[in-house]
Amino acid sequence: MNELVGFVEMFWPFLVLIAVFYVFMYRPQKKQEKERNAFLSSLKKGDHVITAGGIYGTIRSIRDNTAMLEIAPKVVITIDKASVMRSADAAAEEKPAEKPEKKSGEENAEEAEKADESGEEKA
Repeated sequence: MNELVGFVEMFWPFLVLIAVFYVFMYRPQKKQEKERNAFLSSLKKGDHVITAGGIYGTIRSIRDNTAMLEIAPKVVITIDKASVMRSADAAAEEKPAEKPEKKSGEENAEEAEKADESGEEKA
C-alpha cells in the first residue's frame, strides 16, 4: 500500500500536466476541427469563398474532395475542397482594423512647440 501512495505522490505533477494539456490543447483543437468539417460539408453551389492561396471565387460545383471555382467570368479552376479557408461573405462582414488618424502639419508644430517649452526632447 505504501508503494502505491509513494508512486502517486511521485507522479501526481505529471498527471496534472496531462490533464491541463488535455483541457487547454486537445479539446479546443477538436472543437475547431469539428467546426471546419461542418463548414466544408455545408459548402454549396453559388457560395463565395476564399482559398488558402487567397483566391476569391464562386463555387460552381462540388464533388467528394474537389470543387470547381469560378474566379472570373468563364474562368473555372478545380481546387481541393480542403483548400477553401472561409466564406468570402463572412470575410466582407468583418470590420477592417481602424487606422490611426494622421495629424496635420499644424498639429505637429503645436506639439513640438509644447515640447520645447517643457524642455522635453523628441526621440
